[in-house]
Amino acid sequence: MPIEVTGGTEKRQGATTRKARGGEGGGGGEGESPTATTTYNLTVTDGNGCQASSTSVTVTVHPFPTASISGDKEICTGASTTLTASGGITYAWSNGATEASITVSPTTTTTYNVTVTDGNGCQASTSVTVTVHPLPIASISGDKEICTGKTGRNRWKRSN
Repeated sequence: MPIEVTGGTEKRQGATTRKARGGEGGGGGEGESPTATTTYNLTVTDGNGCQASSTSVTVTVHPFPTASISGDKEICTGASTTLTASGGITYAWSNGATEASITVSPTTTTTYNVTVTDGNGCQASTSVTVTVHPLPIASISGDKEICTGKTGRNRWKRSN
């Protein structure tokens, strides 16, 4: 979060006096990146010793959302599965979809990525791999014709 300080020098609570950088795109801090909600107090003094009223700003640090995907992660060739993302209020899938739930019918094992954004604008990403299994192949061998009263000898065989 950029905090702009113009004119004079700044003194932040617990810090030494530093020259403020003003003007276009200027900022008074050194790229503060707090890891917890932090309040910064600021006093600005110009070259004449005139001091502006102290001001403060609270930088609120929000946690990242917890992104997750539910749904069948293994399907058979020709089937589909619905993947549902959670943890945010907006969603961006690697296939271009923007809804929380997508229905996919991959022909080969495929990885789907989603980025979720929460109400604070914080983002997190996760992915899931949908494994596609081939369909089994069934075959029957043996007698295809028999005489009345006789039993045929058929064998059922499954491959895959």
